[in-house]
Amino acid sequence: MLESRTKGRVFLSYGHDEACTGLVDRIKADLEARGWEPWVDKHRIDFGDDWRREITKGIRESQHVLAFLSKYSTRKPGVCRQEVAIALGPLRGHVYTVLVEPLSEVTPPLILSRLQWLDMQQWQTLKDSNPAEYESMYGQCLEQILSVLERNQPFAGEIDELYRWLKPLDGTADMVDAENGFTGREWLLGGIGNTTGDAEPPDSAPSEVGEIEAWRTAGSSNRVFWLAAQPGWGKSSVAARLAHVGRTKVLAVHFCKHDRPNTRDARQVVRTLAFQMATQLGDYRQLLLAEAARNTALGEMNAQELFHALLANPLTHVLQGTDNIRDLHLVVLDALDETLDERGRSDLLNLVATDFQRLPAWIGLVVTSRPEAPIDRQLGKFGVHQLAAEDPRNLEDLRKYVAAWLESLGSKIKSVDKALGAVMDASAGNFLYIRQLRQAVADDVVSTDILMEPGQLPRGLSSLYEQWFQRRFPSADYYDEKLRPLLELMLAAREPLPLSVAGVVLGWGAYGKAAALEPLGTLCAMRDGTVGLFHKSLADWLASADASGRYFHASPAQGHQ
Repeated sequence: MLESRTKGRVFLSYGHDEACTGLVDRIKADLEARGWEPWVDKHRIDFGDDWRREITKGIRESQHVLAFLSKYSTRKPGVCRQEVAIALGPLRGHVYTVLVEPLSEVTPPLILSRLQWLDMQQWQTLKDSNPAEYESMYGQCLEQILSVLERNQPFAGEIDELYRWLKPLDGTADMVDAENGFTGREWLLGGIGNTTGDAEPPDSAPSEVGEIEAWRTAGSSNRVFWLAAQPGWGKSSVAARLAHVGRTKVLAVHFCKHDRPNTRDARQVVRTLAFQMATQLGDYRQLLLAEAARNTALGEMNAQELFHALLANPLTHVLQGTDNIRDLHLVVLDALDETLDERGRSDLLNLVATDFQRLPAWIGLVVTSRPEAPIDRQLGKFGVHQLAAEDPRNLEDLRKYVAAWLESLGSKIKSVDKALGAVMDASAGNFLYIRQLRQAVADDVVSTDILMEPGQLPRGLSSLYEQWFQRRFPSADYYDEKLRPLLELMLAAREPLPLSVAGVVLGWGAYGKAAALEPLGTLCAMRDGTVGLFHKSLADWLASADASGRYFHASPAQGHQ
């Protein structure tokens, strides 16, 4: 008799291939017998339903996700990969992975690098050759699955051991946030990984070879690809998309954030890159595990010492099947400019400029940043790929994005073509402008009628912020009293501002927090009891008296005071 189903729902994500199906069907039955309710897409989604909507609904109604990693399920484009990416939003701490084929044949998505898998890669071989041993292995693995579901703990293993030793940053949310909502850039990203045997989408034409892939396979001695663009161009989206589509060639990706000091700390970045690379390179992982077993102390090392201890030295002994400089494996660093301090110095920039070339010749580095002078002085020797807003390829990508958005507004837009022209003209080729304009329309800050009036839309980010603030804060007294002091504190902090500190400094009473934060809406981001501005471009606009003007200017110096 089945137990009462009160333990919760488990979303089972797999590739519906021979490597998974028999095992998943058995696990599904055993979970049901133990009181869990497994959710499998082929049983719950009728033909013709919108796949993504139904999958997202199924994930949000589940308490856990169990993803089975096979060569088929992690292929490109890979439904399993998309399901896991969706799940890492609402269920970040409740996503567990099971390896069902040899790791040499499976490419776990980089987004899963922090997760330890349950090793069941020999299940089919054992089932065929030694049924008794298979039953024993299956019983032990089932108990581990039940244990992690009931106790919400990760699977134990090598990845978990390295995680405890290296203490890397978890950039999952940064990768998901950066990639969401934007496509295109084939002229930059096209062709990555297409020669590795990944399956192409049915009936699709081969991707064009983009600039990064052309550099990656050129065999040049220049192993640093520096992408420089102004704020709002979409550099972080490119970095996240590169890690997604080029997963067989991207070993690690890190997002530097101006308001999160640990993401700018070169020592922490080295630890994080080492951890991600260890999840991708088996031989390298074993070398790091040996160092961990010797209790090698990392806490007292500076950034350069960590770089050599965790990256340069052990990677020298890793061939990883290729020493081919025409087949570079990539490390991606996004927003390197956000690591610069007030004097234009950055330990991470110094490592990139002076030490990176000491890594093996089969490793390349992709860096994104604003075209800041301190970065140009140190990375200019590698050459720079300037990403211009007026580039026809950039404008065409934005045009497609805007057209899809306007179409989604339906009857609210009387003429899509007219609105498309007006929005493109006002955007000045800036992707962040379009994202923020879309949010402003959703928040009723900007009327859809204005979208069809050439010359009426605010032009560029600065004008859009100006209009946003004018609409949100028409009362100068309210802004001066409630909002400007909070914004000045946020600008002065250079990291997320603890709400408890803001409350004490600003003397918030019972309703002070809501009165200050709610009007800002999506312009600020709250996380773990802190608050910060959603993007560095807004901080720059507020801090510049010339840009924001006397009505909305917020002085960092006053915040320090």
